Amino acid sequence: MVVETEKCNMSMKMVSPEDV
Repeated sequence: MVVETEKCNMSMKMVSPEDV
């Protein structure tokens, strides 16, 4: 599902800067 992939990407992008 492309929708789930985009959601995961957004979540990873948001968590990437916050996690660092």
